[in-house]
Amino acid sequence: MATILQADLTDKPLDPARFEASFTAPTAGCQLVFIGRVRNHDQGRGVEAITYSAHPDAAGELQQIASEASAVPGVQEVAVLHRVGHLSVGEVAVLAGVSAAHRRAAFSTVSWLIDAVKDRVPVWKKQVFSQRDAAWSNLDTDFQPQSRYAAHCAIPGFGSSGQDRVMSAKVLVVGAGGLGSPIIAYLAAAGVGLSAAGGALGIADGDTVSLSNLGRQVIHPFNRQGELKTASAAATVRALNPEVNVSVEPSLDAQNAAAIISRYDLVVDATDTFASKYLISDTCAKLSRPLVWGSAVGTNFEVSVFSPAVGTCLRTLYPTSPPPASTPDSATVGILGPVCGQAGSLMATEVLKMVAGWGEPLIGRLVIGDARRGKWNVVDYSTRAAALQNPNYSETPSGETGDHKGERS
Repeated sequence: MATILQADLTDKPLDPARFEASFTAPTAGCQLVFIGRVRNHDQGRGVEAITYSAHPDAAGELQQIASEASAVPGVQEVAVLHRVGHLSVGEVAVLAGVSAAHRRAAFSTVSWLIDAVKDRVPVWKKQVFSQRDAAWSNLDTDFQPQSRYAAHCAIPGFGSSGQDRVMSAKVLVVGAGGLGSPIIAYLAAAGVGLSAAGGALGIADGDTVSLSNLGRQVIHPFNRQGELKTASAAATVRALNPEVNVSVEPSLDAQNAAAIISRYDLVVDATDTFASKYLISDTCAKLSRPLVWGSAVGTNFEVSVFSPAVGTCLRTLYPTSPPPASTPDSATVGILGPVCGQAGSLMATEVLKMVAGWGEPLIGRLVIGDARRGKWNVVDYSTRAAALQNPNYSETPSGETGDHKGERS
């Protein structure tokens, strides 16, 4: 049995010279290395770049192929590496090498090795053509991202381009409790923040999982009581979609909020205190980051999207934070678990609309839900935003949005 020097995926540039130098077997009379590079054309079309993405089983299949190659009589050493991520023309995408006692075993095994990698390893590629369009290709459709996200890609106007933007988005969810649970789960399942696409799904929360949380915070299983919610949520994300680049962030405060939020394209406020909500909104406004906002208490919830581009923020709805203990919270009036699911699912939908550039996000509109009565209302407060930006604007905003409804969970 030959020695397997390496068999893995990597997002780091491949070095053919270093790869070749790793073959040192003194019994080998022949050494062959295959170098696969990104070329500038495919089927008559100019290619500018390729993004490689890997299925979670890809590394294991690569190691299995190397193991099979190592059993070939006469082969002394085997190595194979495959890049993932964005590659420009000329960059090395794959290295496959064999050392053997004689050239016949080396030639035949290297040829078999690279064919097996191409045929069996679930790595798909997205080619960017000179005309600036793109296409996925190279593998069985069972392993292509369209298979997992086919339902999204089939939506008129959303399509594969919208899904591409979803996968490359950098989204921060602040709060991994009742609201955050469905948001985080749906965003991970939707492919927000794939590592191979350069995206990220950040989770910030300083609390730990407790028994009283489990009736509504469905991202946390029973056996994670006592763990940080961020760690528990991240573990669930990895189980749902191992391709997501999940990042655990500390609890936000006045000292770190700007530094953390600045690393993301969009922020989701799933917190449960007014202090946190105003801190997040004020920081997003200062950094020009869109904010998907929501709150829930009892059997009621509210959801909106704040956009610096049109001058909306939490203070557009509620100019100042109410005095402490002046409004009800879930500790005093309770909260129905599925209400968090309703609000969180709506918030996750707004995130996908925003990052995909599709549909009509709730910018300048507030959804008010009453689960007990089975009623949803939509209040348009866009005129209020216009009035705040222009002191001479006289139109009265529609809807009642000036009263605080209580701290949420």
